[in-house]
Amino acid sequence: MVERRNQNPITDLYFKFNRLKRLERQGWLRSITSGETESVAEHSFGSAVLTLFIVSEYFPHLDAFKMAIMSLFHETPEIYTGDPTPGQIPLAEKERRERKAVKRIFPLRKQKKFAALWEEYAEGKTEEAKLVRQIQYLEMALQAKIYEKEHHVDLSEFIETAREKISEEKLVQLLEEISRM
Repeated sequence: MVERRNQNPITDLYFKFNRLKRLERQGWLRSITSGETESVAEHSFGSAVLTLFIVSEYFPHLDAFKMAIMSLFHETPEIYTGDPTPGQIPLAEKERRERKAVKRIFPLRKQKKFAALWEEYAEGKTEEAKLVRQIQYLEMALQAKIYEKEHHVDLSEFIETAREKISEEKLVQLLEEISRM
């Protein structure tokens, strides 16, 4: 990873986030060849776009811009932690590593607003954070369907995980539509 001390904070952040463009989402690698799966950055982008669409259509009272940023940054810690799959490390240890990574990624006072949005997402207590957390599972389900069609593999376990995590009625309806594709 390209990192230099004393460089402009904007280029420093860009170099950090650029790592996510090359980090493959590890869960897909159980069924799909490396190099043919999405990166963490692509997942974050897809989640942000989906968040904008869903919030604009079904939840106009919520702050779509804030939620899109939350979606873009929800995997930020993976710059340093990698993309551990569920069960790979204990949840408490994963959360500890993530918080440490976010502090390292956003060390400057002007960057604290981004760390605060990530923290809000991680805590999952606000209406916006709860919805963004569910939308990222909906994005995963959509990607699973794409991979099923492209690679002729069964990725129903990802759809089932999404079913377990999604409770918002509009998202449940979208997920059911996706599962029938």
